[in-house]
Amino acid sequence: MGKERQIDNSKLEKKHILIIGDIMLDYYLWGNCSRISPEAPTLVVEETGMTSYSLGGCGNVASNLSNLNCEISLFSMIGDDEDGLIVKNLCKNIGIDSSFLIKEKKRKTTKKTRIFASNQNILRIDKEDVFFIDDNIANKIINKIEKIISKVDIVIISDYNKGCISHKLSQDIINISNKNNKKVLIDPKGNDFLKYKNAFLVTPNKSEAETWSKLSDIKKMAIKIKKELNLKYSIITLSKDGIAYLGDDFNIIKAKSKEVFDVSGAGDIVIATISLMIANGFNMKDAINIANHSASIAISKIGNYVLSLDDLQNIIKNIIQDTKQQAGKLIKSVDEIVQIRKQDKNKKIIFTNGCFDLLHIGHCRFLKQAKELGDILIIGLNSDKSVQKLKGKDRPIINEDDRAEVLLSLKYVDYVVLFDETNPYNIIKAIKPDILLKGGDYKIKEIIGHDIVKDTRSLKYVKNKST
Repeated sequence: MGKERQIDNSKLEKKHILIIGDIMLDYYLWGNCSRISPEAPTLVVEETGMTSYSLGGCGNVASNLSNLNCEISLFSMIGDDEDGLIVKNLCKNIGIDSSFLIKEKKRKTTKKTRIFASNQNILRIDKEDVFFIDDNIANKIINKIEKIISKVDIVIISDYNKGCISHKLSQDIINISNKNNKKVLIDPKGNDFLKYKNAFLVTPNKSEAETWSKLSDIKKMAIKIKKELNLKYSIITLSKDGIAYLGDDFNIIKAKSKEVFDVSGAGDIVIATISLMIANGFNMKDAINIANHSASIAISKIGNYVLSLDDLQNIIKNIIQDTKQQAGKLIKSVDEIVQIRKQDKNKKIIFTNGCFDLLHIGHCRFLKQAKELGDILIIGLNSDKSVQKLKGKDRPIINEDDRAEVLLSLKYVDYVVLFDETNPYNIIKAIKPDILLKGGDYKIKEIIGHDIVKDTRSLKYVKNKST
């Protein structure tokens, strides 16, 4: 795929995406509700005649990507029934090739009927058959995939545990894709996560990850999933709390939406957006950031919201603007800090340093006091490499970019400079700050750089406020 692309406003290329999974028919019925039934303690919904159909499950992933100008090859199972025919017509209407949908006479087309009253989802009725496809059907699907795999850009397995994604089929798809250098991204379901082994990434939600890993800590869940499934990345969606992901390091990107109306379909948008961004060469952090913003739009709407190109372009534009707004408060190099020092000769420079892995109230009070002593507060921040040297391979918990961003969000912090050494002696020597500070648990002679900076201080320790 070549060199990873940084987030920019240039046009996304049209991609051919292979999607396989459990397709569903979503049926919505809207009405009004103003009374309780006299026959039983249930709501009475008066029909307004407003109804609609949309594709659910892997069909929702396909709908989003088709709407984002992708060519879609969609593999799934439908029943030999009226709902199956509606599914095929919906595919045709939105430009999705439905020729790979396999009609199975023994299977009902999965249908979810949702009843809304006053914009509230009050009832869902499911019609479905849940049993795995047999090996003969799996082999037919694999034969078809082998014929087109060289033409696709990325592969998505959207597993809703309705029977389409058997262990054999999943492993065969991953093996074929890996042989053809195609990344496989998986939205998993059920307890058999081993059928996703050797994929590029999986995106379980927190509950699914917790159930399979038998762990409660999000980072430990991500580590276990990534290691045992031999993935490049493990991603855990956290609904209204955002997205956690683990590659070389662990991060949590907070959700952007302030209001949550309906989380259905948010996971589909996450994997659809990540897939499109990765297919276009974006790095994983930017892909997940864009997906997180996309999901935030979805959960603020009612029903399966389908992302538009305008949505996506606005998201990318807003992320770029946010980045530019931080341009005056970015991580600086030692040389840049030295230049700032020369330009602001009449300003008092305060310097302190640390890992700041888990920022707490003790840190905030310390930094507030530090800023009050002068004009410009500079923080020497241990890089991830430096933290590992000091605290071991499991640290830091938060990566250096995110730690720096959190510090720079504080109004009393002006600049952050990263260092890979175990101490900031060389930075202090280059900057020559007016005041050098550490917390009250340090004696002056223990503070690195006290021999360089005449005014070295140990501020009062905030009792019982530490990591």
